[in-house]
Amino acid sequence: MINLKLLVTGCLLQLAGWVDELRQELQNDEAADTLEAAERLLEQCGQQRDSSLDACVSTIARGETLLQELR
Repeated sequence: MINLKLLVTGCLLQLAGWVDELRQELQNDEAADTLEAAERLLEQCGQQRDSSLDACVSTIARGETLLQELR
């Protein structure tokens, strides 16, 4: 159970790091100069969104497992 607590805590820290990283990127004043650059930025945002959602789902599942063990 301790290992699961550490795993959940690690996931939460990783998610917090990703959120901070995304926040910094969004505050960046850079804009795409070309259509290709804009498409590339959109693709990167989509990949980051997918990664973040996967991490959230995984963290929730591990948290639910931990709650079941605690009951």
